[in-house]
Amino acid sequence: ANSNQPPYVLLPPSLDIVAGTMAEISFVAEDPDSNQPVQINFNGPAFATLLANRRTIRLSPSANDVGPFALTLTVTDNAGSGFSLLVRGNVRAAAATTGTVTGVVRNAATGQPLAGATVAIANTTLTATSAANGAYTINNVAAGARTLTASATGFAATQLAVNIVAGQTLTQNISLSPTLATGQLRITVNWTKDTAGAPDDLDAHLFGPLGNNQCFHVFFDDTGSLTAAPFAALEVDNVELSGHPPTETIRIAQPTAGLYRFFLHDYESEYPDGIARSRATVQVFGSNGLLRSYVAPTGTGEYWHVFELNGQTGALTDINQLAAAAPAFTCGGGSGATVVDHRTAADPIPANCVAPTLKTAFLTTDPLVWQWTVFNGVTSGDVTRWEFIQPNGSIYNTQTYTWPQSGNFCIWRGILIANNAAASLPGNWQVRVYYKDALIVTDNFTIGTSAVTENFSRQRVTKSRRVPH
Repeated sequence: ANSNQPPYVLLPPSLDIVAGTMAEISFVAEDPDSNQPVQINFNGPAFATLLANRRTIRLSPSANDVGPFALTLTVTDNAGSGFSLLVRGNVRAAAATTGTVTGVVRNAATGQPLAGATVAIANTTLTATSAANGAYTINNVAAGARTLTASATGFAATQLAVNIVAGQTLTQNISLSPTLATGQLRITVNWTKDTAGAPDDLDAHLFGPLGNNQCFHVFFDDTGSLTAAPFAALEVDNVELSGHPPTETIRIAQPTAGLYRFFLHDYESEYPDGIARSRATVQVFGSNGLLRSYVAPTGTGEYWHVFELNGQTGALTDINQLAAAAPAFTCGGGSGATVVDHRTAADPIPANCVAPTLKTAFLTTDPLVWQWTVFNGVTSGDVTRWEFIQPNGSIYNTQTYTWPQSGNFCIWRGILIANNAAASLPGNWQVRVYYKDALIVTDNFTIGTSAVTENFSRQRVTKSRRVPH
């Protein structure tokens, strides 16, 4: 009688491996009959190798091997008896460790695509050159916080902080500023639209001094002038460009002594957090290059008050706040008095005319709200008046002050909130400051039961010259 027993093989019933890695799987191949050698035959994918002398299978799949696979081990003895084992497995894609950054490079002075610009990830060898349509793409960028740089001949180099997410593509549009003459400034705006094309229209606004105690407001309906007062102009309005590309530019050709304020307005307000979700970026350039970069903060609000500029010294003050209302602005006072700075604030007010922290949203439980102003050139005997305007538009409180001496001073006046009538009047408030009966300051604030008050009324300027979106 034939007493030969067939050989056998033992191997895990399933195999799972990540692409780009290597694994060695041991197996058993034996014959129950003593002193019977076995022959091993192997059939499997190209990334699988049999190491017969070690009873091992080596797996080294690449990204191209992702998916299911099968392999077969067959063992036979000298008597011709055999056994085959089919094992199935799967190659999983490796977790992404890099991402992609893409966008369009534009000439900040014209809004047109800029070809031939070099875009790079700082401190790496990753670079791209913008195409004829201004587009660039950089792949295989290590995930995390990175610095994106861009440059071109005749333009000021720029850089932006970006956050790369593994396996995702980040859109970062860039404006390069042509070299500026000494003293000039250029403010660029870029953002990202979603698949629905929103936000379609982020409008750049610049308030500034016009002289003779007057002010200007440069925006889409009053684009200003670079060769005459106010010596500031809207260079690029995205709605005036084909396709409404997400970019705008304002240039200051001749700064004037006084305070400038720059802010963005989400004109369509498709989303409450449209500015934040657009990852809007604002950059300020001078004759020596990039001065400051801003990225929209998180939160809601159709206005983004970005910064203030001292026209005399060139000093930039970061504001970087989202709000439901446009920032207030000063046009100057009578008899030569001018306002250097102003804001609403809470206690405490610092000594020595140090600016308090700006606060525009107050709770009904807050003690009070202050209106703080710095005057230059007041005249003894002149009168300043404060009017606090409640949500229904009527005057809630009036206060006056007669200046006892001439000079430069800071001063503040306020109203009580908690346990007072103001606490029962939640909504949008305004404080107006008059110097010799001339309105020189308006500051907006809110009183509510939460830190942010919703349901703000919107007053929009009709864009009669713009085509429907």
